[in-house]
Amino acid sequence: MPSIRNCLTAAIISAICLSHAQAQPEVDIEFISSFGEFGNTDPGTFDWAAGVALDGQGRVIVADNRNHRIQRCTVEGDCEVIGERGRSPGQFRWPLGVAVDGLGRIVVSEAGNDRIQLLDQQGNWTSFGSNGLDGPPGKFRIPAGMTVDAENRIIIADERNHRVQICDDAGNCTAFGQLGSSPGMFDTPRDVALASGNRILVTDFWNHRIQICSYSGDCTAFGGLGTEAGKFNNPAGIAVDSQDRIIISESGNDRLQICDLSGQCTAYGGPGAGLSQFNDPQAVDVDENNVIYVGELENHRVQIFQAFYGSDQPVDSFQINPGLNDAWYNDMTGGQGFLITVFPDVRQLFLAWFTYDIERPPDDVNALLGEPGHRWLTALGPYEGNTAKLTIFVTEGGVFDSAVPVPSTDPDGDGILTIEFADCEEAMVSYTINSLGISGEIPIQRIVLDNVSLCETLSQ
Repeated sequence: MPSIRNCLTAAIISAICLSHAQAQPEVDIEFISSFGEFGNTDPGTFDWAAGVALDGQGRVIVADNRNHRIQRCTVEGDCEVIGERGRSPGQFRWPLGVAVDGLGRIVVSEAGNDRIQLLDQQGNWTSFGSNGLDGPPGKFRIPAGMTVDAENRIIIADERNHRVQICDDAGNCTAFGQLGSSPGMFDTPRDVALASGNRILVTDFWNHRIQICSYSGDCTAFGGLGTEAGKFNNPAGIAVDSQDRIIISESGNDRLQICDLSGQCTAYGGPGAGLSQFNDPQAVDVDENNVIYVGELENHRVQIFQAFYGSDQPVDSFQINPGLNDAWYNDMTGGQGFLITVFPDVRQLFLAWFTYDIERPPDDVNALLGEPGHRWLTALGPYEGNTAKLTIFVTEGGVFDSAVPVPSTDPDGDGILTIEFADCEEAMVSYTINSLGISGEIPIQRIVLDNVSLCETLSQ
């Protein structure tokens, strides 16, 4: 990945250095939305979104791990809380994995109770399993990610027993695997998914690899520790789409990878709290329309993305490109404007917004340099087609032309800015600034037209 002069400023070090890992990805991934924030009581708040599953009715089931509950949510984030801390039916201790079977039952794995619970559509709970380190099949030590096959058998990553268990809903189980690094051996299997031909895919967390196994435990593997595409640092969640494309969330590299069964991969994302960034992504699922759902531990949310492959990739009438790099303004607000820079190698757009405070400072307020009401914000994020969705950042604490004190930028950002380009000369900026509780739209245009011909050429 190119080094862009230490990534320009402290405002963009936290984001531009960690984005797309390939210049020409084989898949385009577009951020759609996210829901959730940290919280311990209200529906729609999470304390570690450790597991996600789709119920086939447009809802997302989330394992709210440290709140000892699960939540059933719409994609808009309207959630229903199910359960509370405890050991009785319908209660949980550190739920890790969720799945939905062919009968519409919600399946939940519990790290604290070492069991599997099932909730049917009539509201009845059943369960199987109990604590058993190195115990026989049907005993668990931290059951984690799960999937369900066509016969409603539940396939479970049994983390601390370093094995995979295949169980019916009565708890009759078979198992394969043990601690080790050879094929068919695991070091903390974290999640499982099914590919065609009843192939079980396993995220082998501390072996930093993916294993592809038969039901009898004959396995092959790809990956290994690393940061390049096709290498992994603590792969956690895994899902498989209808074309056997594998979606993997990496806890250590804070990103997604999309791989084929031979281990050829494309990487997306990087660490952070902005849109399309991740902080300990642990869970992933995908629907029949290639919409990807990612649960994050430390960002306490679910992010939703659309994946486009091959001829399905969207073609907009206008494509963001480096010919847009320029100064932009709104002709109704003199002395204010935007500097825009496109980084095509990592598919990110950086924006510096020069503006003023929302109220004029008192007349007796003086500035040693410049004007006391002057403000600037930065924003950074991914782009697809003609639209960029950015996180707004505020940098503070620095002094003019000095290395000290060291300025700081809140990595969580202070809102969202979307910029949609109509063409090489005009765009619409939409913003929401969280700390002020304000939002709005600003039409902008170039100040000069020198780069328009380059932009039009690159947009074709």
